[in-house]
Amino acid sequence: MQEYLERKARSAGPLLTLDSPSTERFRLLLQAVHTFFENPQPEVLETIEAQIATAELAMMRSSVMSQRVEKESETEKQRLRKHREEKEFIEHQEVVLRQELVKAKQLRKKIQEYQKLMKEINKLPPRVRALEDIDRFRTDELQPAEDRQKKLRIMLNEYRAHVNLLSGVMNRVESVSEDAGFTVSNKTRNGGTESSKRSSCKRGSSSRSRKSKVDDEKDRKRRYDSRYRSDSTCFREKRARRSAPCDVNANSYYK
Repeated sequence: MQEYLERKARSAGPLLTLDSPSTERFRLLLQAVHTFFENPQPEVLETIEAQIATAELAMMRSSVMSQRVEKESETEKQRLRKHREEKEFIEHQEVVLRQELVKAKQLRKKIQEYQKLMKEINKLPPRVRALEDIDRFRTDELQPAEDRQKKLRIMLNEYRAHVNLLSGVMNRVESVSEDAGFTVSNKTRNGGTESSKRSSCKRGSSSRSRKSKVDDEKDRKRRYDSRYRSDSTCFREKRARRSAPCDVNANSYYK
């Protein structure tokens, strides 16, 4: 019986040990067993059975509590693992949501810009009306301007041809006059280019407008003096030729 109780104590674990000071119940059980061996009595046997039942109940309770503690520990570990997974998932979702928030802000900014552009586009005239305005402008203004430009180019080419022809004629007149023995006056020599000078003066009217009135007056006086001197010189030369003897070809050319 003592060996049986010792095996029960060893199977019970640290709750029931021979060396433990808290196992008063086990010590009482051993005393009852010794008493029963010395003087077997039914009351002592009932006490032993009660003590054994109490010990078994305590061991069962300890086993149940140990299993409960292990189960609760495993449950807490699973719960902690689940909380960690949920935390990682939430952190990942937070990162994803922040990225989506940045994209949403950029998209909202682009939408506002697009709305402004749409308002500006809606303010513009329709395409058909714009094309009609372009065609009308091309017909009413561009085409007449191109026609005038073509006419001016033709007139300019004709004018240049006339100037070249007149300059050639004047060169021929000068050569014939030199062969005949007299010179052409400066007024006649410059007559072919007088119109070109006047046209160039007209083209440069914008630059001449910047001159002062005093400069214009000086220029007019200078031109008048040069023309007067050239005319008087030519007149004196003509009088000298008329009074001087000349050959037949020169007289016929002068007449």
